[in-house]
Amino acid sequence: MFFILKNETIRQNAALFVKGLEANGYYCVEIKEYKPNRSLAQNRLLWSWYNVIKKETGNDPEDLHEEMKVRILGVEEKERAGVKLIVPKGSRWLSTKEFTMFLEAVEMLANQLGIILPYPTDYDFIMTGRK
Repeated sequence: MFFILKNETIRQNAALFVKGLEANGYYCVEIKEYKPNRSLAQNRLLWSWYNVIKKETGNDPEDLHEEMKVRILGVEEKERAGVKLIVPKGSRWLSTKEFTMFLEAVEMLANQLGIILPYPTDYDFIMTGRK
């Protein structure tokens, strides 16, 4: 079960849920600040932009995404199978606000290349990719 404690009613429901659990069971309860991740609409917009950039430059969208992560988010050192690697920081866990800043940076870089990126205003297009 997952609760976002944004008001007193939900907080009480969560407490009742925990209170109602079997006493002889083992449970993990984690309390942390809620941070919404990037939205599906934001992700769809980003990848539609990468396809526009591809049409103008010929660069593969996956390669563009890796480059944008390095340029905008930077890199980090990780160790895998005993080997130290330098990898781009990920965009998956950005908050909606952080992802908005990522989108703005992608747009600025595209503008530097003379590429004007579209802003779909139709909700259905953003959510489904269909016009």
